[in-house]
Amino acid sequence: MPFFVKILNIVKQKYFIFLFVLLLVVVLLFIYFIDVVNPLIINSSEVKVKSLTLKAINSAISDVMAESVLYNDLVSIVTDDNGKIVMLNANSIMIN
Repeated sequence: MPFFVKILNIVKQKYFIFLFVLLLVVVLLFIYFIDVVNPLIINSSEVKVKSLTLKAINSAISDVMAESVLYNDLVSIVTDDNGKIVMLNANSIMIN
């Protein structure tokens, strides 16, 4: 067997070893991403969605409350003969 054939076989072996190691690294990185990074992204997304939902709800409530509802519509103040506040009566239907 000539010398260059031996060298060619050694180069082929190193090439296949390199490809195998590279494939192994890619597979391990993929597994790491699926097990560690993916849940972090999902949790972060859920928190962001909840935050945006709360902002939208609060904005809608503020818009409705600013348009037509006054404090006197929500709560009536009951006083005694001396003018002292005895009770605050909440209008539950209007509040809800």
